Amino acid sequence: MKKHQQSQPNFPFVAGGLITLIGVLLLAVANNWGGLNSSNFWPAYILMTGLGLAGWAWGTASNVGRAILAYFATILTLLGLFFFKFTLGLFIWRDMAELWPVFILIPGIGLLVSYWISKFSPLVYMAAGLIVPSVLFLGLLQVDGWQQSVGKLWPVLIILVGLVVVFAGVGFKKK
Repeated sequence: MKKHQQSQPNFPFVAGGLITLIGVLLLAVANNWGGLNSSNFWPAYILMTGLGLAGWAWGTASNVGRAILAYFATILTLLGLFFFKFTLGLFIWRDMAELWPVFILIPGIGLLVSYWISKFSPLVYMAAGLIVPSVLFLGLLQVDGWQQSVGKLWPVLIILVGLVVVFAGVGFKKK
């Protein structure tokens, strides 16, 4: 464990910086600075939990443990950011009827991040991480209005699959 701690010399600075940032955000909420208050700040608790798990993953020596923590950290961080779009007024809650596929996409992104963090060891992460976004994409095509706006962008999915395969190949190179 001591060897791993030596490889992370900036950890106290990062952890201290995150704690300070959390304190500043809570101070802003308590004083209603920048329009932040308890009614629109609740996604920050989800976001902070995700960032805390990301920090824990960063400090974990085991590839499997780091991958699992990174998976949940990604999901919570992205959910927090997604809900902030609603509480800060960028989207209205009624838009959730059209944005539901995001809830399918977020775990797929979590699986891809977990696969990357695990240094490309389990192939299952990559397969699941490609299947979930593909299902999301097909779901988006069923939502009114998405066929017109996304109809010309479907090749992006193929590009993403190609990039994942390229990066997977980088992970499988012998050292």
